Amino acid sequence: MDTTSSTIKVAAVHAAAPFLDLAAGVEQACAFIREAGRNGARLVAFPETYLPGYPYWVWSHTPKHAAPLFAELYANSVELPGEASRALGEAARDAGIWVVMGLDERDGGTLYNTQAYYSPTGELVARHRKLHPTNAERTVWGRGDGRDIFVVDTGFAKVGGLICFEHTMDLARYSLATLGEQIHVSAWPAINATHADPNAGKFDHYSRTLAGAHAIASQSYVIFVQGRISEEIVERLGIPDGPDAPTVG
Repeated sequence: MDTTSSTIKVAAVHAAAPFLDLAAGVEQACAFIREAGRNGARLVAFPETYLPGYPYWVWSHTPKHAAPLFAELYANSVELPGEASRALGEAARDAGIWVVMGLDERDGGTLYNTQAYYSPTGELVARHRKLHPTNAERTVWGRGDGRDIFVVDTGFAKVGGLICFEHTMDLARYSLATLGEQIHVSAWPAINATHADPNAGKFDHYSRTLAGAHAIASQSYVIFVQGRISEEIVERLGIPDGPDAPTVG
């Protein structure tokens, strides 16, 4: 870590972007990036799939009712490189800040759950694709591979990250530690609010515990960043009546 200063200021964005609206989401994200830069942060981290949103319906809807939402997600996902990615890079350059952005990445006919790393010069320098989507998430995202475990040397620290239940993958966490990770971005959605399951409230406990365990085991500083579910998202999901309704609300 940079020894010229004993303190590195970072920012964590706990927010929901306009749901499945990439253009509006990028505009909001760029505003957050510039705000973080104005306030002296050297790095800003965003939640899992902040752009254009997390596919909450995989936990609540039947495939029949989820199909239109999936089509919107695909149409509004980010290509790397692409117009939305360039706008994020420009915001990083304007702010003079490192950005770790959670997004749905579209590559050919496949979507990936991705963390994109932008430098203060505006370059997309790396991307981490979620190695193994969790449970029903496999109906939406493809898998990453071994290339997606890395740290980025920012000059002030070696930065890495994992997404959600990747924090249960001990070998992935161990790999980051052996690479000398010093700052870790632990990115999560706000999944618990979509469940009718009475055990769903445990999700926040799991996420905090896993993030804290990584901090202890790897001896790194962890930026814990979790999304939120807005009223817009609740309204967009909806719960239709009838025999084909989602199994949970």
